Amino acid sequence: MAVTFFFVLGGFAMTLGYKDKVTGEDFNYCQYLTRRCIKFYPLHWLCLLAAMPLALPSFTLSDVPKLLLNAALLQTWIPIKSVYFSFNAVSWYLANTMFFAVVFPFVLRWITGASNKGKGIIVALMTVVYAIVAVLIPEDKYHAILYISPYMRLMDFVLGIYLALGYLTLKETTLLKWNNTIYYIVVLALIVLLVVESCLLPENAVLFAPVY
Repeated sequence: MAVTFFFVLGGFAMTLGYKDKVTGEDFNYCQYLTRRCIKFYPLHWLCLLAAMPLALPSFTLSDVPKLLLNAALLQTWIPIKSVYFSFNAVSWYLANTMFFAVVFPFVLRWITGASNKGKGIIVALMTVVYAIVAVLIPEDKYHAILYISPYMRLMDFVLGIYLALGYLTLKETTLLKWNNTIYYIVVLALIVLLVVESCLLPENAVLFAPVY
């Protein structure tokens, strides 16, 4: 639940922070991407270096490709646990976040440039694709494909983009002028709903994006 929440939050926060810049005519993608790389890679490499002593006793030449993929934050594109959890295992989350940052300007422009009907079609297509993949893949691939892979978790990020665009649209309406008590009640109700849902669904359901 927490991982999904932060993927959604990433799409939400980036849309609030970058929407005007990304959709502007003077947007410089190279400059934007350079800043993202400077933000992510140096700290990732430092953590990877710190994790290396733990991997050295069993390190062989066959692990070099895994190391290079991890250093490039591309390990989640390989649906093999020993690859996407290699060395500094938690960096898989950062690998997906970096991918989201790379495609964010294109996805945001695509969504904002679509009509209301087009926006609905995009959501429908994502839902259909997710459902088809979830039905077709074997259960032993659920974790690698539905939970780890960047192209499936992109749906969480896009959900955050939609929520941010909806928030911006409703910002000046009475819906967002409720008193704080109502906000607390709504948030508490959503938390209870998620906890109950998590208890009721079997653990292998892993319906991440559509549920949350």
